[in-house]
This record gives sequence, structure tokens and C-alpha cells, in this order.
Amino acid sequence: MVDVLASDYHTGSLARAAVAIAAAEVIPIAAAVNMLSTNPCRAIGSPLTGALVPGQSADLVAVRTEPIVSVVATWSCGKQVSGPSLG
Repeated sequence: MVDVLASDYHTGSLARAAVAIAAAEVIPIAAAVNMLSTNPCRAIGSPLTGALVPGQSADLVAVRTEPIVSVVATWSCGKQVSGPSLG
């Protein structure tokens, strides 16, 4: 059983892994995404939740699933730091 997916080298592979797990109907996409966010925080006892919570800053990732899974933009502390403007 795997509860956490992590990477220190190619972070884009995490999005691909979550989508692949959900596409294979192993678990729903929300649970697969938790393996990259909420579950790692819990596993190390972090005070951060790894979840979107009112009043807390958040880092977000926009992922395209077609034609291939890829990260297209990222935000840190509410500011877009990579990718084309989506807004």
C-alpha cells in the first residue's frame, strides 16, 4: 500500500502519477492528489495541512491532462510564479 508520493528531482512526474492512478481506477483523482499534498504533510507531522484552507497561504499547480499530463502553471503564496497568465 502506498500513502505518499514524493519527488525531489522531477516534480512534474507527481502530476502524471496522480492522473495515472486515477485513470487506472485504483483510487479517485482527489485521493490521488492527496497522496502528493495532504498525506505527505501528515506523514512527517507537518503543521501545514497540504490542503486549501481559508486563511492559510497555498501553493497551487495547474495541470493539463491532454494530450499528455503536464504542469502548465504554478502559484506560490497567491502569486503566479510560472506558466502563462491564466486569468
